[in-house]
Amino acid sequence: MSRWMDREWTSALARQLGGANVRVLPVLLTGGNVPPVLSDVKYANLVVHWQDGIDTICKAWGLG
Repeated sequence: MSRWMDREWTSALARQLGGANVRVLPVLLTGGNVPPVLSDVKYANLVVHWQDGIDTICKAWGLG
């Protein structure tokens, strides 16, 4: 995971935990692992099955 990506999700998660109206929906784009701190957070897996991952994203945003 890149340092920039690590900074992005850490910041968003901290704001969410602090009460801000922020949604965090990680998206797995490569065969890497989800960081342990996000293991209980729902994520869209675009590696295993692209359409299921897209459906997960759409449902999370109330689009499907």
